[in-house]
Amino acid sequence: MRQLLKNIDISIVLLVVAFSLGIGAMILHVSSLQSSLLRASAINTASIFSHTLTAVRTLYTSDVVLAASAYGMDVTHDYLLKKNAIPLPATFTIRLGELMGKHAGGAYSRLYSALPFPWRRVEGGLSDEFAKKAWDELSRDPGKPYSRFVETGQGLVLRYATADLMRPACVECHNSHPQSPRRDWKAGDLGGVLEVSLPLQGISQQVAGQVANIRLIYSLVGLVMLGGFALAIYRLKLSEKTLIQGSEELEVANQTLKDISERDALTQIANRRCYDARLSSEVSAAKRSAAPLSMLLIDIDYFKLYNDGYGHEQGDEALIQVANIANDCMLRETDFLARYGGEEFVALLPFTDVEGAIGIAENIRAKIEAAAIPHAFASQGDCVTVSVGIATQTGGNIDARELFKFADAELYKAKANGRNRCEVYKHK
Repeated sequence: MRQLLKNIDISIVLLVVAFSLGIGAMILHVSSLQSSLLRASAINTASIFSHTLTAVRTLYTSDVVLAASAYGMDVTHDYLLKKNAIPLPATFTIRLGELMGKHAGGAYSRLYSALPFPWRRVEGGLSDEFAKKAWDELSRDPGKPYSRFVETGQGLVLRYATADLMRPACVECHNSHPQSPRRDWKAGDLGGVLEVSLPLQGISQQVAGQVANIRLIYSLVGLVMLGGFALAIYRLKLSEKTLIQGSEELEVANQTLKDISERDALTQIANRRCYDARLSSEVSAAKRSAAPLSMLLIDIDYFKLYNDGYGHEQGDEALIQVANIANDCMLRETDFLARYGGEEFVALLPFTDVEGAIGIAENIRAKIEAAAIPHAFASQGDCVTVSVGIATQTGGNIDARELFKFADAELYKAKANGRNRCEVYKHK
């Protein structure tokens, strides 16, 4: 999580550098132009500005929006009204255009469409003849910019329009948004028009003076952008602690839930659910490695008589003692013991052949007998004992159901042959 937030911060810094370099490139470019090439210079400047805005928006979408939304931040047009929210890429471009209009001496950018969202129907639609013409021309040929020099109250202004094509990352949102005016967008469709308006007032004067003005305009825009990105970094930093803390708490909670769901509440060893999952994985591993896998089925002798005689509370204590003794007999980290149900336990012994399984089973049986847990109600003996059924299969011959069936049959045989004993399946 910390690395992700660090990467987002780095991405934002890179965006600032890229935008600043774009502004610097524009200023240097304008400085070399002659007044006789005024209109061509204006078009080139607008083109560079338009490409820079598009590049910043693309980077913002891929490096900021996708990463931030994946970790719970809200990406929305009304981000100023919400906590831990950042603007949509289109909203980001629109806000930049508004800032330019305030600080760049009349230069600004607009993003509009023939299919605006409801909340942008007024300012985001085709509001004049130029906008309508730009939409028509770019619909026919989205690769060719549409521009006109028009007289306004500010004097001569270049209106320079380029196609804003639907990006793959935006298609799903536009098609699924409940207020979307269209639901069949495809990547590459004309989604809108990005217009850069560049006033030419005073540009016919000495080139040096105009270059200074343009440099000032774009420097102001750069400062505004730097301030905006600094604010974004600040907001991400504020949310970093909350995100990390929430992630850590969620991780602990998930691990706790996993432990609860896979652990027997009484004996604190693995439960039947955990055993089922472990059996599947151990069988698959044994097949890949052609290694033996052994199973022990362990049952406490005369346990119903124990519960009837001593009561269920003391019966629970006996179950816990037996589980602890059997679990202590698991020799390796890969050995696994679970409570199968009632007074029955099951052990999985990966990479353990028949002889090794018999040794572990006899060790469990002997240690439980040696613990001398009193059992005055047993039909034979005076302490708690167990019977064990043993089965082993190897490699490609392993079948989970057969392995259990064989071990269960041997457990039944141990019970029938007098209990407090181990019986092992013999391959026929």
